[in-house]
Parts: sequence; structure tokens; C-alpha cells
Amino acid sequence: MKNQETLLFVSPRLSGFAINDLNILSKKYHVRQNIYNWEKKNNTPFYLIHQFFFLCINIWTIDKIVVEFAGYWSLLPCLFGKIFNKKSILISHGTDCANLPSLNYGSINKKYLKTFCKLSYRLSHLICPVSESLIQSENHFHLKQNEINQGILSFLPNLKTPLKVIHNGLEIEFWKADTYKKKNNSFMAVFSSQQYNLKGGELIFTMAYRMKECTFEIAGMEQPRITKHP
Repeated sequence: MKNQETLLFVSPRLSGFAINDLNILSKKYHVRQNIYNWEKKNNTPFYLIHQFFFLCINIWTIDKIVVEFAGYWSLLPCLFGKIFNKKSILISHGTDCANLPSLNYGSINKKYLKTFCKLSYRLSHLICPVSESLIQSENHFHLKQNEINQGILSFLPNLKTPLKVIHNGLEIEFWKADTYKKKNNSFMAVFSSQQYNLKGGELIFTMAYRMKECTFEIAGMEQPRITKHP
């Protein structure tokens, strides 16, 4: 397509929602991807060097920048976007807006990562959290000292970058009741070990205790620690 703008898409990994965003953006833009395996922490300096030279070579042909999550991978794209006046959008999904040291969760909890996140927020042209709670909220579920106030503005109260909530999409047709058959009152939850602790995995046991006519299964982790229930 002639005159089609080129968009740089940056993400720490190709998660399900990142793939959905790519599919949506590809309908309007010519998309170039800049994705490394940022989960390999020891490779972070090499990825940053590689990303720097990638941007030096390609920034001239890029019209807009979209970054998934704030982190090590977001700083240079947002900085180049600011210097070369290429509009950058930073999509925040949760962990990059949290600081929960007692759970060892949140990018703002990490010594160096929090600096990259905060600078990325300041340098981007627009921040798009996927929920209003990621802008500013109070945590009343896991009450620990200094962990009540969460969200971007709780850590950057003087932030000048505009924020606009864009909720994650949901395929309504796929989740309609007539598209699957209920079987023997069975339910399955999928957690990693960290997600189990972060996302209320113990509530599965609470439900199982109260709903003895149902079967509950947990996949994706070793057997969790079973706690007492009232």
C-alpha cells in the first residue's frame, strides 16, 4: 500500500496480547518488530547495544513507535522517539505499574529496572494503561506498609505525559455459553508459581471447600501449599 506509515513495535516477548496488538496494528501500518528474549537478564546489556544500533539505522524510516510494557526495552525507543519527534505510545499492562516488595512483584520494585520505567514514562508521548487502576489506585487486598498506593501516578506524581486507558480486547463470540459444553461441574485454573501467589490462587481452595459438588484443577505449577479454610 502506498503511503502506508511504518510503525516500530517493541515488546519484551510475544505474549498473547502482544500478538493481538500486532494483528490489529498490521491492518493499518507496515510493522517492524524489535523483540529480544529480555527474560535472559544476563543478556540485557547486549540487547541494549543491539537495540541502540537498530534504532540508529532504522529511526529514519519509522513514523510511530508502540512499546509493550515499560522496562529495559522501552527506554531507548522512547528516547529516540522524543529526540527525532516520532510519536511513541507506551502500553502498560500491570507489573510495570506496581511496587509490592513483600511479594517480590513489580518493576518499580527492582533497583535498576524502576529507573528505566520512570524515564520511559517521562519520555513517551502517550501512556496507555489497560486499566484505570494502573494509573492510580489503593491496594486493599494485600495490606502491607508502604504498599497501599499503586499505579503510575503514585510513583510519578508530577508526570506530564498524557495517559489514556485502552482496555484489553475480548472475543465475545468465542466465550459465548453455547460454544462449549459444561462437563461435570469441572473447573480449571492455570497459574505459574508466581501467578498463584499474586492472583489469589488460594481462593481456588476456598471455592473447592465450599462447592464440594464441583471439581477444581490447577495446571502450570507444582502442587501448591494448601492452607486451612474456615
